[in-house]
Amino acid sequence: MAYAMNDIARAYSMSGQIAEADAAFAQARDMWEELNNLPMLADALSMWAQMRQMQGQLKSAATLADEALAVSTRIGNLWGQSLSAFTLGSILIVLGRVSDGLQLVWYAIAVGDRAGFLAPRFSGTVLLVWTYRQLGLPGYQRDELLDQMSVDAPSDDVYYGGAWSLRIPYAEGDLESAFRRTDALRANLHKQRDVEIAFIRALLAEIGSESGHHAEAIAWTDPVAEQVERGAAPAFAAMALRFRARTLADLGRADEARRTLRLALGVADRQGALFERANVLAEIAALSDDESSAPAWREAHEAAAVIAAAIKEPELRQAYLNLPYNRQAAAVARGQSAAADDAAPPLPAGDVP
Repeated sequence: MAYAMNDIARAYSMSGQIAEADAAFAQARDMWEELNNLPMLADALSMWAQMRQMQGQLKSAATLADEALAVSTRIGNLWGQSLSAFTLGSILIVLGRVSDGLQLVWYAIAVGDRAGFLAPRFSGTVLLVWTYRQLGLPGYQRDELLDQMSVDAPSDDVYYGGAWSLRIPYAEGDLESAFRRTDALRANLHKQRDVEIAFIRALLAEIGSESGHHAEAIAWTDPVAEQVERGAAPAFAAMALRFRARTLADLGRADEARRTLRLALGVADRQGALFERANVLAEIAALSDDESSAPAWREAHEAAAVIAAAIKEPELRQAYLNLPYNRQAAAVARGQSAAADDAAPPLPAGDVP
């Protein structure tokens, strides 16, 4: 019966019946605890955490993933440790506990390799590159990442076979080459889970926007924007909207970009996604008009400082603190009011943007 309940919960989750899935997962958890089947308990908790993550319920998802990791660690289940550590790490990054999340993703890759479970390597390395890019240090740990990326994914895997094909140019910062390798990923996008779709669309939007393929970047995020307009807020939706807004701004559609950023900020606030909130606020400040420029930049700097305070790696922390200053300088160079210069708080002694 417990195995059946796992399958029922998964089926409800995949069909979008979230309340029913929550109830089924809760029953499955209770059954596995009563049976003292800890491997299956950890598996059920991990699946439940992933469903909550898909729905943007990040804090409850983190609690479930942490519980799954504790159970898997206690019984020495490497496969379970890898899966739950990756899930928890990816959530913590978005919640603003960036260093803790990064450490867990690296751990998931290492433990997964020992267990012969390579999925965290395929997903994790791309997530790590993305995170370092958002922190302002796209080349951070590049050699280690490229070494991890030397393994080929199964060519018939609709997700890994697609995303993995663009990993090298993405890690190297060659987004034009990465764009040219998006065919397989885009062709099979409809076959992915919601959480993967949201991240992939955000990744595609970043690649399209940064490589100058604006029409594609907007088209790839149309479904995410429609979901959010309907009141849904899947994982990584705010990130996808942020790159959509950047693309709209590059096309001179500033009003649309501002509306999109307000949507993204609303999603980040509802999810408690502090890292994405800080990133969105920097985009909002970059598009602010003369009257709102100073308070917008002040809010962006304050949000960045909150995230930076939890970053343990000095190089990453300083790079992230510098990001709003760099965006602000670029905004001023584009003709934004010089009053923006007065919005930035002084850097700590010895820190130079």
